[in-house]
Amino acid sequence: MFVQELLALEERIGNVNTGLTEEYNYKHLNQKTYASVSVDLDAEDCCICQEE
Repeated sequence: MFVQELLALEERIGNVNTGLTEEYNYKHLNQKTYASVSVDLDAEDCCICQEE
């Protein structure tokens, strides 16, 4: 599509919700603060891959 066609399509469609809000993400995602240590005896599972 050309730019003019995309702009016309945007005007016809209006506002389209394309995903979750930033507020929802912050509210529902687990957040942790990580500190660098030489030996981690209390290792938790990685919040991304779920492995140690």
